Amino acid sequence: MDVRPILNRFQVPPDDQKYVMCYHISGLMAIINEWLKEDCRDSVEHIVAIMQLCIKQKFSA
Repeated sequence: MDVRPILNRFQVPPDDQKYVMCYHISGLMAIINEWLKEDCRDSVEHIVAIMQLCIKQKFSA
């Protein structure tokens, strides 16, 4: 999946895009790791909603 169009739309400079993506991937992985530590007690849908909320907050600011 090519996310460059999204990053371009939010005016992330091309030289910075790899770092911004690393930041977001690390954050999403942290959510997944916490979910796994809790034995996946929350539903997948709930975890996805949290991830979407985090991404929306970052890109809508």
